Amino acid sequence: DEPVSALDVSIRSQILNLMKRLQATYGLAYIVISHDLSVVKYVSDRIGVMYLGRMVEVGPPEDIYNNPAHPYTAGLIKAIPVPNPELARKKEGGVAVRGELPSPIKPPSGCRFRTRCPLAQDKCAEIVPELRRFGEDHRAACHFPLQKPLEGDSATAADSTGARDTDSSALMDEANSPVSVRQPEDPGSGSPA
Repeated sequence: DEPVSALDVSIRSQILNLMKRLQATYGLAYIVISHDLSVVKYVSDRIGVMYLGRMVEVGPPEDIYNNPAHPYTAGLIKAIPVPNPELARKKEGGVAVRGELPSPIKPPSGCRFRTRCPLAQDKCAEIVPELRRFGEDHRAACHFPLQKPLEGDSATAADSTGARDTDSSALMDEANSPVSVRQPEDPGSGSPA
């Protein structure tokens, strides 16, 4: 959790480089929790963005940083300071994420980011969005994403109420690949329950 946040810049880079060397040498896996997006991008093969305890986007760093699908992820990236004044002036203006952070003890219904989201609509208050595919390993949970989900994504087949046919629903296995869910069979009939 925040492995280098209290270190000065020169020591910080040495520790991050050491972590990468150890990872390459010994095949280590790290779970790094950080608010410093430059650290996250440097040490990660896969990034998960959370908001109030829920995963809103997950994927490879290139997808997350270059093509965010969730408005919160885009806001975080927009808030990254740019050290070059010329590039900073060219960066889009405005506030990255507006509004007050809701209570984590009593989070908003539906999408937890909806109270701060510029794209929120009534559906966002009623239905918790599911993770949908935006790339081979890129998923985001948003009813009104910043880009179009991949065709054939199981969540795009949802009806307007968000209900899905149980036989066609999908979960993620350890490799974050879609896994079909099958109904248990009734031992007496030999057919699905």
